[in-house]
Amino acid sequence: METRKRFLANSLNHKNVVTRSMKYRNVFVTLVVLSFLVCIYMQQGSDLGYDKQIFRNTNISTEPKQSQRVEVELEKHHAVAKLRETSYKYENPLITVDLGASIDHRLDPHVGNPNYKASTSKHDPSSPHLQLGNHYHVEISDSSENVLPSGFEKAKYEIDKSKQYGLCAIGAGLSGTVFAERAANLLQQNVLVIDSRPHIGGNCYDFIDQKTGILRNQYGSHLFHTNLKNVWNYVNSNPNAPAWRRWYHAKFGLVNGDYVPIPVNIQTVNRLMDVDIQTEDEMNAWLKTVQIPCPTGGCVNAEQMAKSRVGEKLYKLIFEGYTIKQWGRDPKELDASVTARIPVFSTFDPRYFPDKWQALPGDGYTAWFAAFLDHPLIDVVLDTDFFEHREHLQQKCDKIVYTGPIDSYFASEGMEKLEYRSIIFTEERHYNHPGYINPGGPVLNYPGLETNYTRSVEYKQYLHRHSNHSLVVKEISSSEGEPYYPVPNPRNRELYAKYQELVTELEKGGKIQFVGRLANYKYYNMDQAIDNALKMFYKSIEKPDPVEF
Repeated sequence: METRKRFLANSLNHKNVVTRSMKYRNVFVTLVVLSFLVCIYMQQGSDLGYDKQIFRNTNISTEPKQSQRVEVELEKHHAVAKLRETSYKYENPLITVDLGASIDHRLDPHVGNPNYKASTSKHDPSSPHLQLGNHYHVEISDSSENVLPSGFEKAKYEIDKSKQYGLCAIGAGLSGTVFAERAANLLQQNVLVIDSRPHIGGNCYDFIDQKTGILRNQYGSHLFHTNLKNVWNYVNSNPNAPAWRRWYHAKFGLVNGDYVPIPVNIQTVNRLMDVDIQTEDEMNAWLKTVQIPCPTGGCVNAEQMAKSRVGEKLYKLIFEGYTIKQWGRDPKELDASVTARIPVFSTFDPRYFPDKWQALPGDGYTAWFAAFLDHPLIDVVLDTDFFEHREHLQQKCDKIVYTGPIDSYFASEGMEKLEYRSIIFTEERHYNHPGYINPGGPVLNYPGLETNYTRSVEYKQYLHRHSNHSLVVKEISSSEGEPYYPVPNPRNRELYAKYQELVTELEKGGKIQFVGRLANYKYYNMDQAIDNALKMFYKSIEKPDPVEF
């Protein structure tokens, strides 16, 4: 009996040992499976870039050790952006990063891919695959390093001093091109188009990036949209120009660590305000509860206008920081038009623009310009400064259409200069990355003051062009550089009025006409610039502005 008891006791002990062993083995197997899954996740990364990337075999975070920061100080209600540029390096041995300058790179979530190859030497960026194989590689550079083709095979670089022209367009952008094309086709005039840049197309200019093969803009992303039938008919009037392909622009903004639709729509409000709006009526009702009405007489500045549309909280989250970075001053100092032009939707519509016609030229804007300038009566002379040939052109041109900065034309008058905003571009070439980097679309906005960038643009997402690489261009607004945007505030408005008096007196002679965003010191969308040029052209020849072309 005692032997039987001891046997049963030993059996029970053995059973308990086996049970415990089975439990430990199950735990061990679970840990192995989880480790394997984590390894796979780290290898693959997150192609859409929504989550922070876990780096493999490294003890550093996703941020550089040092980086640029934006410090915004409001002194006497004036926003002064101070950019502290510091050098930094990455300690992850699996990443190859070429830094062309001390620039805030801020790695995107996908860059933890273990296929990175350690390298301390420069590669030939024109053929990265030759030295890197299939390894993912990032190159950072400045936009000034780009080689810019003219975009027009028939372009010249010297003015024919013996030739007389019916019209001379100073600037090969939208306004100059419209005047040149109309004068040649409608009036059969000899036309000269000159531009100080080495290419046509003005700020719309695009080209094939030599390093990645991606069609991209040099001066920032341009999106054509219009409700104007005459403009839509005009841009489609040349059978040799590239066909326009429908493109409905939608983008996200990085707000409080979350990607939300920009401009504001129902989804934006639900996610940022933690509400559950489902219909347009509900959205309009909610907006009425937060909107701060304009003072009697209307909103007089950008802050008042934004708050009258979205209220205090959304103004702080989406409008205030972005406006300070974009314009370099407090929104109170800017005209109400600055924030009035940004749409607010009471629906789930994710599109940035509500216009009837929204499209991109299939082969790029430069090809569109080239088709409209390709006429036997049009001479295009590039890399040529108008002011160096001003006296000659005043003699050889029956009429001059000036599209440059108005204050540059009247520089000899000794008046103050008008203010413009420019853009500093930081280019990131992501070699051997067939997927997308920016989440939700080509453009990602940065509304807050936690970063100095205003937005980033991933060009291959436009029209979903295929490429094994990707090009992301990040933008910082600046008061220095080429003039892009007139600054709409009382000081500039009053100063422009003085310049306009000079223009009015000069235009009375019929010899010169000031046309376009810089010459008229007014922010025009692309369709507005075309419409303005068409109207001014037909007015100058005393004919009605047509709808069909």
